[in-house]
Amino acid sequence: MKNETLEVIQSLVKGFNATDRKDFETSRLLWTDEVIIDFGGVKAQQVMKADDLANWAKIAYQHMTTMHITFNHEVNIVGDKATVHSYGRALHKQKVSKGEDFWFIYARYEHELTKVGDVWKVNKLYMLPVFEEGNSNLVNQAYEDALKQEHNQ
Repeated sequence: MKNETLEVIQSLVKGFNATDRKDFETSRLLWTDEVIIDFGGVKAQQVMKADDLANWAKIAYQHMTTMHITFNHEVNIVGDKATVHSYGRALHKQKVSKGEDFWFIYARYEHELTKVGDVWKVNKLYMLPVFEEGNSNLVNQAYEDALKQEHNQ
């Protein structure tokens, strides 16, 4: 018998780990075709195509060291839909053209997932930062720096 709760949590963990390994093909497979992203004031809520989100992450994180940790999962499953409330810590480190070279976030997360075939895929991510250290613009700055570098080559 399958443990649906464990499968939902494993999908989230696999997505975070894939991002940290810069395996954006795997992380892309764990999102529905459109994803609602809300970083709780860090970045405005937006609906993104998953391919665009993967491409953004590939550029923003290409030279960044990250470590995403997720824990204290409360999972609610109804049919092919799941909601997960959890806590997490996200560590980001990279030299950028402006600001400090690190951003550490302690946050509350809410993920909504949909089961597509045998895979639980994220269709909504809400992150509410509770405590932050460092440069909250680090990821955006890394993305902008990478685009400038591409255009200058």
